[in-house]
Amino acid sequence: MRSSVVDMGLSRNLSLAAALDEALGGLERLKHGYALVLCYAHPDLGPRRLGQELSYRLRETPWLGCTSDGEITPNGIQHGLALVGISSAGLHASVGTARGVPADPREAGRQAFAQAASSMERLGQDIGPRSGAFVLLHSMGMTAKVVGHEDEVMLGIRETAGWPIPIVGGSAGDDARLLQTFQLGPDFVATDGCALALIAPAPTTSVAFGCQHGYRGTGTVVRVTGIRDHVVEELDNRIAADVYTELVGVNRGLLGRGTGLVRVGARLPRFVSSMAGKMGLTPRALIRSLPFYQLTVEHPFGIPDGAGGHLMMMPRMVSTDGFIDFYTPIAEGTELELMEVDRDLAVDAPARAYHSCVAQLPAGPDLFLVFECSGRLIYLGEDSERSVARLLEIAKCPVLGFYTHGEQCPHGGQPSRTTNYSVAALALSGL
Repeated sequence: MRSSVVDMGLSRNLSLAAALDEALGGLERLKHGYALVLCYAHPDLGPRRLGQELSYRLRETPWLGCTSDGEITPNGIQHGLALVGISSAGLHASVGTARGVPADPREAGRQAFAQAASSMERLGQDIGPRSGAFVLLHSMGMTAKVVGHEDEVMLGIRETAGWPIPIVGGSAGDDARLLQTFQLGPDFVATDGCALALIAPAPTTSVAFGCQHGYRGTGTVVRVTGIRDHVVEELDNRIAADVYTELVGVNRGLLGRGTGLVRVGARLPRFVSSMAGKMGLTPRALIRSLPFYQLTVEHPFGIPDGAGGHLMMMPRMVSTDGFIDFYTPIAEGTELELMEVDRDLAVDAPARAYHSCVAQLPAGPDLFLVFECSGRLIYLGEDSERSVARLLEIAKCPVLGFYTHGEQCPHGGQPSRTTNYSVAALALSGL
């Protein structure tokens, strides 16, 4: 779909030189400059070299990106290179980057935001609470060894901004290998970092955020009564795994099946990935075969958001002690509602995210960015293509996004959080 303000360059080629030539060829206004360029790439392209090349070719342009589990494009799902350039006076953007997320995620968020804010201040741009400013974030994604720490990164961003600035985006992926993700920006390539764009829209530009998933609440609620960071030890003052298996009606032993492989993967991720390859299994097929994954994807938990929705919380692993490790931190005393999957809702989630954004805008969008959990790609299988096709059928603007290892978005009127098995979205109108 042609746009007067958005250019898109796509390639399915996994040869870096060929992919760059093809994708950059789609950025027709590159010589005239863009307000912002975004890049989502397959890890086999060689992220370090890709970052160097883009830093050179986009040296006068704010840009950022990351590796992905697949790109969502106007042509459907691809695994290659996707670039989008926004050529508009409707927004101003500056990019900030930082390393060291696992060591001190809050400080990494502070540093990245401070860098971007300094550039905005030099341009005389207002980024205060009444400015409409927001952050597009691509932080390191969860792997077999580490969680992403995105909520702590966002806390550092908000502390430095001095107000609950909206944050939207997706965590970097690696084609579902769970080995290593890359974050990209000007003269910046990291596996332990975050890259963000601080965006200040013009008064004529409207911004909308959306977040959808494919689950319904069951009405059954439990309270977190024992927690250690991401690990829930007790629910309703009992061992967490005992409570969970009773709720879903399975034997405790079933919950543990497959988690031994997950724990080995956390210690020796490349060994497990290699073993899967020798068995003729893709990483996605291996994950899909685990009973633990099958159970938790059908019955995760959700945190009621007070606006009729839920922030999805997915179990990542269960220990031999019966403690449940989640992808994101949960506070002591949090009420968790048991959820159940609705496949029709799941397939329609990207289209519903688009509709929810459009409903917030005074006019049709000029660009729709979508950040979709890679777990949904695994769960939906062939229906993933149908899900994206439904979005493309209704979208009246260019669409781009990628499959993530974590989704960030404002939710239920609350500050941005990281969620799982969801679709986070950003729509821009009046560019």
